[in-house]
Amino acid sequence: VGHITRELKERGSHIDSSIENVVLIGSSSVDDIKHDLEEEAALHKVLNKKAGVKFCEGILTANKDYFNENYRGWQNNADLLKPWIDANLRFLRSEKVGIVKSAILHLDEEAPHVHFVSVPVSDVILGNRYGSKTVNRMSYNAMFSDSMQHIAECRKLGTTSTKTKLGRLQTLYAESVESLDLERGVTSSVKHITPARFRKMLGNKIDLTKPNFSLEEPSVFSYKKTHFENVAMVEKLNDHLTKRAEIATNSVNALRIKNQILSEKIQSQEKTIMQLTSTIEDQAAVLRENKDFISSSRLLSREAVIESFGYSKSTYEDYNFDKKFNAIDFVKHVEKCDFNRALILISEHFPNYAALSAAQSETVLKSFEKKINNKSSNYNNNYNNSDEELIKFKSEISLFDFARARGFSSRSQSVTGKSSVTMSDGQTKIVVSRKNGNDVFFDVKNSSIRGSIIDFCKHYFDQNLGEVRKTLRAFISKDVKQVNKLKTPTILTESKSDFTDKTLDFYALKSCEGSKYLAKRGVQIVEDEIRVDVKGNVCFPHYQSSGAISGWEVKGEGFKGFSSGGKKGFGLIETGAGESIVISESMLDALSYAQLHTTTVGACVSTGGGIGEDQLQMLVKEVLDRNRPVLIATDNDVFGDELAARLQSLIPRAKRARPSMKDWNDVLQSSLKIVMTDTLLSTEVSTHRKKVKSSETRIHP
Repeated sequence: VGHITRELKERGSHIDSSIENVVLIGSSSVDDIKHDLEEEAALHKVLNKKAGVKFCEGILTANKDYFNENYRGWQNNADLLKPWIDANLRFLRSEKVGIVKSAILHLDEEAPHVHFVSVPVSDVILGNRYGSKTVNRMSYNAMFSDSMQHIAECRKLGTTSTKTKLGRLQTLYAESVESLDLERGVTSSVKHITPARFRKMLGNKIDLTKPNFSLEEPSVFSYKKTHFENVAMVEKLNDHLTKRAEIATNSVNALRIKNQILSEKIQSQEKTIMQLTSTIEDQAAVLRENKDFISSSRLLSREAVIESFGYSKSTYEDYNFDKKFNAIDFVKHVEKCDFNRALILISEHFPNYAALSAAQSETVLKSFEKKINNKSSNYNNNYNNSDEELIKFKSEISLFDFARARGFSSRSQSVTGKSSVTMSDGQTKIVVSRKNGNDVFFDVKNSSIRGSIIDFCKHYFDQNLGEVRKTLRAFISKDVKQVNKLKTPTILTESKSDFTDKTLDFYALKSCEGSKYLAKRGVQIVEDEIRVDVKGNVCFPHYQSSGAISGWEVKGEGFKGFSSGGKKGFGLIETGAGESIVISESMLDALSYAQLHTTTVGACVSTGGGIGEDQLQMLVKEVLDRNRPVLIATDNDVFGDELAARLQSLIPRAKRARPSMKDWNDVLQSSLKIVMTDTLLSTEVSTHRKKVKSSETRIHP
């Protein structure tokens, strides 16, 4: 701002300090301008507080030749510029660049120009599951910025003037001064140079190019016969050294200037990265608030979009309709735009549709498709296809019973009263829980697949909404007792225990496939119940008696612990290979034992280190209920012996499997190293491994 008001002490030779500038809007004082900006900013909410950009600065001008030809003598009489000034003031007051709080006309340089500072306030579309609305928010990115991907795409297509925010703004400005015989500028290949850098280049006399002359190297100095010859030789040598010193000085100065240029480029790149990060955060915030609208927009049919947008066949003939139709991808392809722009266009063409929730949108979509396709409904006449019917399905049908009737099963047959249940049909694994009075689910391997019983039918049976209605009508009309062979319908309860149900949080973690930590430890068992957090630590779930996950063991390189806010229960991972249950202090040791005895172990149980009395009783009950052989594979130390004794006193049939080393993972790693370093024939290697196992495993009653 100090440069705009000319209150800065430093002034370059390009500025004529004898000429006074003209204040068009606001004040000529830096303090007053800052006060006006802060006061205006306080009146508006910020779209993204992390962005850090509050105000924006801009310049309105034209080529100096334009002013010299059309307003000859403007340097001595600023009144000649009045038509141009009035047009610029109309543009600034239109709020197309925000709310302008300062505008000063500079007349002290080669061409007149208006410097302005504004508060970037614009209309932003916000939405959630209840609808969307347009509000005023303060955001530089929302008014001026586009994503780098979108800008690159527009440059490639040559549409920067029509498809980018700054391009459209420059066009609007050109339209506002069109009556003054000014035309919009075109794209230039000239690279931007900062004013400070430009002035340094003007004031620097050093040639940055490599010197184009060479020095003649003198011959080896030797004394001549006469004094005059010796003096001439010394002068020649001095002249040579002087010129070489000048070249060295010039090279150093040239390198210093090049370093300055590189430093400025780095600063510019850092600024660009910050702006890009801010833009991404803004876009992420908007996407989160509009997730319901995004989900329902994808459901729009091909016919509905083409009819509403008025597309001709030639505009989409190269689009691949073989894959499942997605309205957002289709609009992106035809309009050659990014994701955000496609959403805006859909909301403009389906204004009522954009304001509805996902369930309401489906009803609107069906009625729209009926009008487009001119087809009558095939639904059962006893139902009116209303939203009330969908609500009835969600609230009255047990998703657990419905999934069981279609091939899904759970580890426990009695689940009534539990807050969440894991189910599988052999290929797909889901977690069913209760939320806001309705059963919901999510897919363990793909957590984006989730929702109500309606979504369950759509995803796993590939049904549209009409087919879902028919399926659920048939199911709800039958005797649920007979379908599921249960005395009463299964009812899950929302968790109200002394622990937090973390089942959903646990399965939101990534799969353990490709875990470097497990590979380093030699563990090759991969199950859905093993996950990896964002830091690469391996996570093993702990269950409560209800079957809900209450936390998880965390194992990493040089680190072990328990999930923050979690509660220990008993660790359990089903391997399914054998009958025995192995109990260890950590799940890593239990899995190591299971890998060494693949044909005998079918389930791994862990205490997660030290174990309390309540936790011990819970673990013992789980083991006794299974009525299977039990092996206690605790560590070969005092604590391991004490824990083994406690477990054997409560589980009489349990046997102790003591490792020959510190723990069973050390045994596993040792056996793998022996196999890797052995150079004998394969039969000899096999015999040697059997000897190693027999010497390491000692089972005592």
